[in-house]
Amino acid sequence: MKPFSLKIYPRPDTAFQEKTSIDFQEFKSNMYQRFYPRGKKVMLYSWLVFGITGIFIGFYAFVVDILVEHLVLFKWQLTQSVLTSTGIVSAWLIFLFFSVLFGGIAAVLTIYVGPGA
Repeated sequence: MKPFSLKIYPRPDTAFQEKTSIDFQEFKSNMYQRFYPRGKKVMLYSWLVFGITGIFIGFYAFVVDILVEHLVLFKWQLTQSVLTSTGIVSAWLIFLFFSVLFGGIAAVLTIYVGPGA
């Protein structure tokens, strides 16, 4: 059998047990301990930045929630007006069109914008 065969798992040889790695944790390193800023002023600035970030994210989530509610309300109102004026088939097609449109926009945002977050 070849020593690097990937067809058998787990490997029958013990070559992997001879390898070791250095356990590196950044906050325990000498450089981190020496140059990491400390003090009450740094803690105050850290909490201030955390608070500002939380406020902005909360505001953004609020705006997105309002936007989604308005889009759903627009879809339902348009479907209702088409239903009363023309009939159920055209209303169903309008509802289907907007549902697919909103789903497509969500998919595009997830694929092209989401990975960057």
